[in-house]
Amino acid sequence: MTASEFNLSSLSSTQIGLGSKIFVWGQQDQEKNLKKYYYDIKQNPEEYKVYLNPKISQINDVIIKEEEMNPCFPLLKVNTNRYQKIMLEYYDENFDTQQMELQDFDARIVQMQLDLLYGKDFLDWRVNHGEIFPVNDEALKQFPKFFQTIEQFKHKVLQMKEDYPELFKGPSLIELNKPLSSSLKTSWEDDINRRLLKNIRKDLSKLVEKNPEIAQDKEGLQKLKEILNI
Repeated sequence: MTASEFNLSSLSSTQIGLGSKIFVWGQQDQEKNLKKYYYDIKQNPEEYKVYLNPKISQINDVIIKEEEMNPCFPLLKVNTNRYQKIMLEYYDENFDTQQMELQDFDARIVQMQLDLLYGKDFLDWRVNHGEIFPVNDEALKQFPKFFQTIEQFKHKVLQMKEDYPELFKGPSLIELNKPLSSSLKTSWEDDINRRLLKNIRKDLSKLVEKNPEIAQDKEGLQKLKEILNI
């Protein structure tokens, strides 16, 4: 299983190019180091549960902002608003209907996976609200052009938040269970995304030029190419 192979706590079908509404999750003790939770979970494939056609059926009124990371965007972290408590309905691997109440970090993980299933990723302003940052100082140093574009993106989003604060309230229950509305797409989004991709490729080329040993790591280069193509 891909999630087990790459030590991931959870993985949605869209992250590996599948169109089905499925995610797997190796539910863990949330008292563990949360940063390690995203990337360093050691589990066997049979320890993951399968969630088919998941749907959030209830939410509470408490919204909590916390840091999130995603292996599809290894250079970035974001501060994201999530509902503190949710009710999840889904089918298990035997196609039996299941329901479970989740709260705090577990509820956050599930909301994050549903975002991915509906095409909502970290680079969408409706997810990150402009609160998007380099994962560490080394990433900022090695990918300067990419993060210059991120800063331009943040400026545009924060200006929108000032002008149209109503666009940045918590999503409704209906909005949690469907793709983002194309009617809210801004005129600058496509241009910013093209520049982000262009600049990360430029930064990567310079990084390889300065560090020739990277070019010898064929497996590592292939993984980087896969990341850039997501």
